[in-house]
Amino acid sequence: MKKKDKRLYILTLIATFILIVLMLVYNFASFYFNSVGNMEILGKTRLEQEADQLNAYLDDNMDMLFATAIGVENAIKSGADTEKLRDLIEYSGMQYKHRHDSSIISLYGYINGVYMDSNGETLDNGYSINDSVWYTLAASANGMPAIVSPYYDVELQATRMTVCMMLGDRESVIAIDINLDEAEIIKESILAEGMGYGFVINKDGLVIAHHDENENGKKYNLDDDNGKIFNKISGKTQGHFEMTVNGVKSTVFFDNVKKDMYVVMVVSNDSMSLNISIVLLRNIIACVIVFMIILLFCTIFFNKLRKSIRAEARSKAELQKLNTSTINALAQTIDAKDRYTNGHSQRVAYYSKEIARRMGKSPEEQNNVYIAGLLHDLGKIRIPEAVINKDTVLSEDEEEIIKIHPITGYHILKGLYGEQSINEGAKYHHERYDGQGYPSRLSGDEIPEIARIIGVADSYDAMASNRSYRMALPQEVVRAEIEKGKYTQFDPAIADIMLQMIDEDVEYNMREVEYQHKKILVVDDEEEIIKKVKHILRHKNLYNIAGAQSGEDALNMLSYMDMDLILLDVNMPGLDGLETLRRIRKISNVPVIFMATEKDKNTLNGAADMGYEDYLSKPLIPTVLKEMLHSILGY
Repeated sequence: MKKKDKRLYILTLIATFILIVLMLVYNFASFYFNSVGNMEILGKTRLEQEADQLNAYLDDNMDMLFATAIGVENAIKSGADTEKLRDLIEYSGMQYKHRHDSSIISLYGYINGVYMDSNGETLDNGYSINDSVWYTLAASANGMPAIVSPYYDVELQATRMTVCMMLGDRESVIAIDINLDEAEIIKESILAEGMGYGFVINKDGLVIAHHDENENGKKYNLDDDNGKIFNKISGKTQGHFEMTVNGVKSTVFFDNVKKDMYVVMVVSNDSMSLNISIVLLRNIIACVIVFMIILLFCTIFFNKLRKSIRAEARSKAELQKLNTSTINALAQTIDAKDRYTNGHSQRVAYYSKEIARRMGKSPEEQNNVYIAGLLHDLGKIRIPEAVINKDTVLSEDEEEIIKIHPITGYHILKGLYGEQSINEGAKYHHERYDGQGYPSRLSGDEIPEIARIIGVADSYDAMASNRSYRMALPQEVVRAEIEKGKYTQFDPAIADIMLQMIDEDVEYNMREVEYQHKKILVVDDEEEIIKKVKHILRHKNLYNIAGAQSGEDALNMLSYMDMDLILLDVNMPGLDGLETLRRIRKISNVPVIFMATEKDKNTLNGAADMGYEDYLSKPLIPTVLKEMLHSILGY
C-alpha cells in the first residue's frame, strides 16, 4: 500500500470510528429524549409512503387517460370515422390491460355522439350518458382528468373506480374503469409489517379495503369506534390523533388521497414503542458489525470503494449519454414536422446555452437551459402539419391552435422530466416582457428567467431562418428587430447579450453549429475494415473518419489530434486492442467501441476496468453501426 493510500486508510478508520460513536450517542439520546416524537414520525412516515403509493397509482392512470385523449383527438382531427375511432378505443384498452394485468376493467367513451367500449359492451336501454356520473364529472373538470369516487363491489368483492376526461370539443368524454387493487395492497402491507392495521375509506364513509374482509362495503356513520374515526378525519387533509379503539389506547394516522379517499392506520401505542426499541437495537448492532467488518477487511473494502467510484462515474456518463440521445430524438421529431425549420430546436438550445454562459450561470444551469431549448416546442407535436407548414397568413382559429403548444408542451414535459425550470421554459417562452404574450400574459421578472432566455434565442432563429412564408432576414435586419424589442418583447439585459453575439458573428455562421462533423478514428490492422466503415457512413455527411492500422499509429495520432470516438479492433499484431486502450486511457477519455469476432469477445472481460462504451460484432452490420454511433454521438 502506498504511503498516501495508507494515510487515507488510517483516516478512514478514524473517521468511521468517530462516526459510529456519534451515531450510537445520537441514537441513545434520541430514544431517551424523543421517543414519543419518534413514534409519531414513524407512523406518519409509514402512512405517507402508502398514500404516496396510491397517489402514484392514480396519477399513472390519469397519465394513461391523458395519453389516450391525445390519441383520440389526433385521430378526430385527421378525419377518422366512427369505426376507426372504435378500433382505437379497443386497441388502447387492450394495451392498458396488458400493461396493468387485471387492473383495467374497460376503456370507454362517448365520442362524436357515439358510445364506444373496449370490451365491445353496449348501453342498456334508457341509459342517459349526459346524466351519468362519469360524463357530468368530466364535463365539470375543464378538460382535466377527474376521478369518480371509488366504491366497493360487494358481489365481486373488489374495489372499483372510474377516471374520466372531456376532450377538446367539449362534448366527447373518455373514461377508464379500474380495479383499485392498490388499496388492498396498502392495507395488507401495513398489516404485514406489524405496524397495526390499515384500511381505505372514501369521502362518503364507504369502506374500500379493510384488514377485516367483513368490513369491506360497510358505511361508517355510526357511533362505534370506526364511525368516530371517520367523523374525526372527514373533511381534513392529514394528521394523527389518539383515541381508544376496541379498548386499546391507540394512535390513528390518516392521509387524504385525491380528495376522494383516506388511507387510515391504527397502531397501539405499546406496539409503536416496541417497534422503536427494536429499530434502535438493530441500529446499534448494525453499527458494531459494520465497524468490525471495516477493521478486519478495510484494505479490501478500500480497493472496492475506489473501483465502485470509477464504475459509478462510468454509469453516470452512460446515463447522461442515453438521456441526451432521448432528448435529441425528441427535438428531431419536433423539427421534422416543419420542413422549413430543420434544426431549429438544436440552434435555439445552442444560443440559449451560450446566453446562459455569458450570464455567469453554472454548468448545471447551462445544461438545463440547453435541454429546455431543445424541448421548448415539444407541444407542436399535437399541432397539424397543415397549420405549421401553411405558406399563407394564418387565420384567427389557426393562430389559436398555434398558441396552445406551450401549454401542451408543459404538460407533456411534466410527466417526462422532473426539472421544473425545463418545464417552465416550454410553457412561458412566448411571454413578452411588456405582458402582451401568451399563454399567461406574464410581464417582466414574472416570466421565469429560463423562458426569457429561450424567448430571445427563439426569436433570433425564427428571423434568421427560412420560413414557409418568407426567406431568412439579413443579419442587420435581425439585429435591428432585437434592438427594437428591448423592454417590449425581450428582457433588455438578455437582448443585449444576444446583440453582442450577433456583433461577434461577423461571418454570419451561428446557424451552422449543428453541422460540425464528429471525428472518428478506426483502428484495425485490416485496411478493408477501415474502408468498409467509411463506405457505410459515406452518405451521412456527419463524420470525419481517419484510419490507423496498428495500436502504435493510433496512439501517435491521438498525441496531436482530438477524436470524438474510436472504433478499436480487439485482435491486432503488436499492441492488441486491450493494451492500446490501456495506453489511450493515460492520455484521453475518448469513447471507445471494440470490434471483435465471436472468438475474441471473451478477451473483453479484461477491459472492464478501463471503460469502453460497447462492442460491435465482426463482420460489421451497417444498421447496428449507425445506430450505435447515433446513440453515443447524438446524431
